[in-house]
Amino acid sequence: MNYVDWLSHVDRGEPGQVLLCCIEEPYLWEMLKNVLQNDVLGGNFLSFNYEHLDARTLSSETLISALETLPLMGERRVVVVENVPLQKEALQKNEELLTTLCESVLHRPPHVLLVLGFVGDKPFRGKILKQMEPDLQRISLSRLTEQELHRFVTKKLKQRGILVEEGVLPLLLTSSEYLDPRAEKTLYDVENLVESTAALAKDGRLYRRDAEEALISPSERNIFALMDAINDRRSASACALIKGYESLGEDPFRLFYMIVRQIRNMIGVKRAEGMRLSPRDGQARLKLSSFEYGKLRRGVQNYTEKELLAYHDRLFSMERRMKTQVFHLEPELERFALSLDCRKA
Repeated sequence: MNYVDWLSHVDRGEPGQVLLCCIEEPYLWEMLKNVLQNDVLGGNFLSFNYEHLDARTLSSETLISALETLPLMGERRVVVVENVPLQKEALQKNEELLTTLCESVLHRPPHVLLVLGFVGDKPFRGKILKQMEPDLQRISLSRLTEQELHRFVTKKLKQRGILVEEGVLPLLLTSSEYLDPRAEKTLYDVENLVESTAALAKDGRLYRRDAEEALISPSERNIFALMDAINDRRSASACALIKGYESLGEDPFRLFYMIVRQIRNMIGVKRAEGMRLSPRDGQARLKLSSFEYGKLRRGVQNYTEKELLAYHDRLFSMERRMKTQVFHLEPELERFALSLDCRKA
């Protein structure tokens, strides 16, 4: 079954007993875990009744303990095991854990809903998987088709109460590049694109001309180049790009908040690196695309966390002064860009 099919089972109060989720679209995996917490468990006592484990660092003893723990003030406990190593080349290396996992599936305590997450579309059908298969419900978290993507974007716009002019939806779908497998875009990228474009709506309506200007305008190219300059700590280039943005007659306040977002994301990535989170876990936590997260990972190598926090404080001070006194943003942004020079930091 797919994600939508599984949701219908949840609505009927039948979420399953042992789920094997084959994950091609990480956004759907995060949504599924949210449903487990909020709908299956009702959002209650999650610190006791919802347990998330990563098979890459999981011991057999920890798994057994998690499955034997009884629920608190409820009838069910959900145990999620992520990154289950069911690739052919990983079976022998993880034989002990997989054997314990197999026994756990075959003799699952009745109070446990066990959810196994495998990254990929088809796990290797070896001896262990064949033993577990009769007790598994497989859920394919596949990439969306064009029709499904259309519904996804439409739903996101409706949630924001926005009507769109004819031609906007095809433009969004094309600009997202989601349907091009070479682009490696996820639904996180699509969601970010929809949200940024929806901000252009006027009186609850998004016009095609506005969407076209936002998605293909020179200012967007300028902003992307500026974010790269901040990443690379090229202060002179950043300053020149800010002046270039101003020459286009664009709103400098929009540029300011894009810089704020960039610095905040860099702080998040820097901390994720410090915690030694995998890129997949880091981008899921920060809700960033793999492409953007990869660029930020490279960029944060040029900064210390202390420096990034200081830049964030400076931006916060600028925003406070913006709201409380006469404030000239353009020269402040240029001075901020020049402060990125590591020789002056």
